Amino acid sequence: MAASNGRGVASPAVVASNASETAMQPAKKPRRCFSAHEDLCLLREVAAAKPFGDDIKGVHVLAAVNRAVGRELTLRGIKDRVDILLGYWKLQDSKNLKKSGTEEQYSEKEEILQDLWDFCESVKYEPRIAPRGAACAARRRRLGAEPPVNTDELPGVTLSDDGTGDGALGIRGLQSLELQLLAQREKNELDLRSRELEIEKMKVRHEERRLALDERRLALDEEKHRFEVERWRGERESLLDEIKKMLDEQTTKLAQHHNT
Repeated sequence: MAASNGRGVASPAVVASNASETAMQPAKKPRRCFSAHEDLCLLREVAAAKPFGDDIKGVHVLAAVNRAVGRELTLRGIKDRVDILLGYWKLQDSKNLKKSGTEEQYSEKEEILQDLWDFCESVKYEPRIAPRGAACAARRRRLGAEPPVNTDELPGVTLSDDGTGDGALGIRGLQSLELQLLAQREKNELDLRSRELEIEKMKVRHEERRLALDERRLALDEEKHRFEVERWRGERESLLDEIKKMLDEQTTKLAQHHNT
């Protein structure tokens, strides 16, 4: 119990000692892990939006999760967490999936992860972050998997107890990020339309060349036909001339024979 000066007030020496002890106490470390409730909030929003490969959807998922859990996460942080949960599910690491949660939460989490994994396979999405831990490392060694990325070194994952963290996005940050993503999407769509237009122009030029070749082929066919007709006509006239000549000779011989 702290010593007093008899009037219920701590002496200056005691106050200084307490202040020194308080200053020497280690600062509370920022909270990095997700609770079972936060995992479910995140998985529900991801299952509803399927934001894989779409950062616009990812921003909306982030805003919804922030409202649900009451603290600000980061877009990078929730992406990495989903990848880790998918990794746990793939490796059948029920210990980490059940951690600090009820059986009902675990069952719902497994059901959502099954749906998300099927969707990821259908769109050829590969989780970028692998889970870590002794159990997962042992399973990875058995499966011959690559070593995981250390998530402690990833930016945007650290979250403090008061709901803030390094790089945490506020409302303005979310709006700014969404505008940037929208601008990038519009640029990508414009580039895509430009390429599609160029392809259509190439198709038109190809069709024009094909039509020109068809016209030339038709003209050649007509010229060939005309040549064949003229040749047939010339041969016919020559044959008629030969026949007429033969008839004239026969007529002359008959006349001479009649005179004799």
